[in-house]
Amino acid sequence: NTRTVANVRSYFTKVQGSLGTTGSLEFVFKREANFLVNAEGISDQDEFELEVIDAGADDITLEDGVFEIIAPVEAFGSIQSKLQELSITPEEARLERVPLNYKSINDSDTLKQFEKLIDLIEEDDDVVTVYHNLEEQ
Repeated sequence: NTRTVANVRSYFTKVQGSLGTTGSLEFVFKREANFLVNAEGISDQDEFELEVIDAGADDITLEDGVFEIIAPVEAFGSIQSKLQELSITPEEARLERVPLNYKSINDSDTLKQFEKLIDLIEEDDDVVTVYHNLEEQ
């Protein structure tokens, strides 16, 4: 943990940025549970959706044969248990941070620095996932 923080701090320094304090970005992202379930093994899709909603899901979408289930972080365990009860193994189950709003960068030099920072962080062996709220351009 200490090594990773030191590494990330050095990446910010390389691009003339600074690392925020713990909790400083809580208002920028919301945390949510996300499950991907292959629809192939589900015989009654309506019943499946109702079961998962009862377990705490906020949103369920079906795209390209895969259900995406989005729920509050607090419902992660109950949805996971419901899927086990239904003998369904999700392709993916994760907690993630979703931006509440997006920002754009109009200055090309600043954008290059931001992209360099993201690349440096993503290349670090100790970093698993990088979240940002830069609007896709």
